[in-house]
Amino acid sequence: MSSSTCHCTSLCPRAYSDRDLLLLLTVVSRVGLDTQLALKPTEYLRSLLHNLVNSIRDLNSMLPRICMLLIALSEDHHNLRWLVELLPDSMRGKHLTRHLSVSGISKLLNNRCTYIPSNTEFQLSDLRPYLSRMRPSSLLRGLAATCYRRSHHPHRQREEEEDCASMDQQAYFLCYSLLALANEATNFLPFEAK
Repeated sequence: MSSSTCHCTSLCPRAYSDRDLLLLLTVVSRVGLDTQLALKPTEYLRSLLHNLVNSIRDLNSMLPRICMLLIALSEDHHNLRWLVELLPDSMRGKHLTRHLSVSGISKLLNNRCTYIPSNTEFQLSDLRPYLSRMRPSSLLRGLAATCYRRSHHPHRQREEEEDCASMDQQAYFLCYSLLALANEATNFLPFEAK
């Protein structure tokens, strides 16, 4: 499926409307999260994503919708990182990667995506409100508060106590994913050596 769609989008890049491209981008990204595909080569998938992102005519107006739809595909921080890694390494793909990374950070810290890209160019100041909350101690406090609220349900108390015991590990894994997303957001073009 992905190889034929990839050929269609490369041969006729303007055959699809921006709305159609948005839907295709969402479906292809969802397919990219399929655990059965994790062990298979992703060259067609990446090529298709490259064609889709580069075919969008009005990226400025589509960017907030793209970020919202892609971030809504998963709650898991590993999957959000994978979505960001799947994006193409083109100029447009890098713009989308930066904004999608900050969208993922806001979702992981706020339990919903609160970041809305205002234009194609990413500003480093967009990341500022999230940095202090990405520390392991802050994440651990947030996980502890969530665990405390859940443990007051009588049927779940034993399960939640086991979950609370692994909060340190959860906080560090989450911190790692947040830092990886922050790295993607701030990964600007390298300086050329003279």
